[in-house]
Amino acid sequence: MAAKDAIRRHKTELQDILCLDPQRILDRVFQTSDPVLITQREYRELKDINKDDVEGHVISLVDKIMDKGEDTCKRFLDLLQTDEDIKDTFPDLEKIQWNIDPTLLKRTLDDTKQTNHGGPVQGKRHKDDQDELTSTPTGLSVKNINIVNNNNIGQNNTVAHGRLQKKPRYADGDDTVAGFVHRVTDIQTSKKSCRYFNAVIQTGQEEFHRAVIFSAAKHRSFSQAANNSTPVKLSRIKKSWSTSDDTFDILVSDISFMAETTVPFIPKPPTASVNMDIAQVLKMGPKEMIGKLQARVICIKDGSHDMIKSGGEDQEIKECWISDATGQVVLRLWNSQINRIAINSCYEFSNVSTRRQTEFYLTCTKQTSITPVADLEIPHHLSMPNSVEEPLNATSGPIRFVRLTNKRCCEKCDKSQKDIDPQSVVVHRCEGCELNQRVDSYASIVSGTVMMTTSTGEVDLTVPPSPLTAYLTSGDLLHLLKDTDELEKHFLVSPSFDVVYNASNLLTKIQKTSAVAENLRALTDEPHS
Repeated sequence: MAAKDAIRRHKTELQDILCLDPQRILDRVFQTSDPVLITQREYRELKDINKDDVEGHVISLVDKIMDKGEDTCKRFLDLLQTDEDIKDTFPDLEKIQWNIDPTLLKRTLDDTKQTNHGGPVQGKRHKDDQDELTSTPTGLSVKNINIVNNNNIGQNNTVAHGRLQKKPRYADGDDTVAGFVHRVTDIQTSKKSCRYFNAVIQTGQEEFHRAVIFSAAKHRSFSQAANNSTPVKLSRIKKSWSTSDDTFDILVSDISFMAETTVPFIPKPPTASVNMDIAQVLKMGPKEMIGKLQARVICIKDGSHDMIKSGGEDQEIKECWISDATGQVVLRLWNSQINRIAINSCYEFSNVSTRRQTEFYLTCTKQTSITPVADLEIPHHLSMPNSVEEPLNATSGPIRFVRLTNKRCCEKCDKSQKDIDPQSVVVHRCEGCELNQRVDSYASIVSGTVMMTTSTGEVDLTVPPSPLTAYLTSGDLLHLLKDTDELEKHFLVSPSFDVVYNASNLLTKIQKTSAVAENLRALTDEPHS
C-alpha cells in the first residue's frame, strides 16, 4: 500500500492520537530536515489556526502532508515509526497497522538524502527559519483519551535554537493529585459529540494545573468542591505535558474518582481570577483567561459588526476598543453581550480570553460577565483608539420588503432549539444542555433581511438581532419579539426609517424618521415649477 493511501485509510485514527499533543507533533515535524516536511511559513500558518478546538491544527497538518505527495507521506510515516520522542509521546501509534514495506520507506529516504547531498538541496530553509521557536498554548483535545498511569506520559521536549531538549520526567505511577478546585466551566460538546468541561486544580500554595474532565456526570461534584473550597484527592487521572509551560495538565475520565482530603495549604484563586490591567494583558499569550479587567469603552467598531457561523450556529459579533490607565485593546463581543455596553461607559469584564490572529485582541466567552463600574481615569492619549475605523453608510426611506425569523435559544448554553412550539407546550428540554425549562425562559432571537426604498435607489440589508432589539427596547416594543408577523407589519406600515449600515450591508442602527425630517424631505423631493 502507498504511504499516502495508508495515511488516508487511517486518517481519523491518526488524528485522534496526535490530538493528545498537537503542538508537539507540529514542532517535531517542523524540526525534521533534509529535506524539510513543512516550511517556516507553513509552520506559522498551522500554529496560528483559529479553531473551536485543537483538532483543527492536527487535521490541517495531516492534510498538508498528504497534499505534498507520496515522498513527503513516506518521510512522515518514517518519523512516526522511528522517532523515539514521538513514540514516547504517542504510544498508541504502535496500534496502527500501516501495511507499508519498511524497505520501501528506507529506499525512498535514502534516495531523497542522496539527491539532496549530491545537488541543490530542495526545500532548504532560509536564514530566518532558524529563529528560536516558542510553543503557543493550543488547549487540550477532547479526542478518545484513555486515562492510564503516569508511565505512559513520556518525555517532553522544548525547542531552543533549533535543537530539541528534554524536559524532566515526572515519577512513574503518580496518577493522583490533591488540592482545591477552581474555575469550573459549563459542560461543552466537541465537534465529535464528546461532552466535557474544564477546571483549574490548585496542588500547592502557588501551583496550578489546567484540568479537562471527560465525564459530564462529574460536573456537579467538581462545582460543589469549587463553591465550598473543599480540598479533594483525584485518583486514576492522567498527567499530560502542558504545551505552555514546564508542568502538566490533568485529564480526568469516567474511571477517575474524587474524595475529600486534607492538604497543607489554603485555597487561593488562580492568577486569572484576580484584577489585571491592560498592560499586563498585552504581555499574555493567546488563549489565556483573564479573571477581571476594568476598562472604559472608548469606541464601538460598527464596521466590525458581522454574522458568522460558529459551532453550527449563527452568531453575531461586534468589536469595541477598551482602555484603562495603562493601555488599550480590542474586545470582541458576542450575541446578547453587544447591547450590554455603551460608549464612554466603564465596566468590569470577567472571564474574557486572549486571542491572536493578525493582531492581539480579547474575546468574551460564555462565562463572561459585564458589570458597570464607577468612572475610570483615562489619560488623554489613551482616550481615542489607535486605528481608523471603517466609514459607515446612512440612508432613509420606507421598508418595502421584510423577512424576519425567530430563533429560540437556551440562555444557559446558547443552543438554538429546533423542536419547540410555545403555543402547544409549557416546558421544553434543551437540545444542548438537556436541562428541562419553561418555554418562556428561552430567549427570542429575531433577525432577517429588509429592502428599503431610498432617494438613490433600493438597498438590501441584513438585520442582526442586536440593533433590532435596541430599536424595540427604545420604543417599548419588546413584546413584538414574540410575534414576527406583527413585527414585520410594524416595519411595513411605518412611513420611513433612518438606518446606518456598514460595508457588508449589515444594519447597525435603525430608528423611525421624525415627522419634521419627513416633512423636510417631502419638500426637498417635490418637483419645482
